[in-house]
Amino acid sequence: MHKINENSALYGWTAEEINEKEVELIIFLKAFDQTYAQTINRVHSYTAEELQWGKRFKRMYYEEEGRTVLRLDWLDATEEE
Repeated sequence: MHKINENSALYGWTAEEINEKEVELIIFLKAFDQTYAQTINRVHSYTAEELQWGKRFKRMYYEEEGRTVLRLDWLDATEEE
């Protein structure tokens, strides 16, 4: 997740400015699948209209009965910040 703070390229921009400038964020995700012993890559872009203000990505994993559960169906899930 990219938190917009003083170190961010978007710091100081308003939602209106981001929409006016038609900003598009391109996200690259790289992971390793231990089951198939291969690297997995995913690329997704978010246009200014798709950005969600005041939200964060939902944590995709949790502990259950001493095991870590990874919910891949929550990859794009968000929740209120």
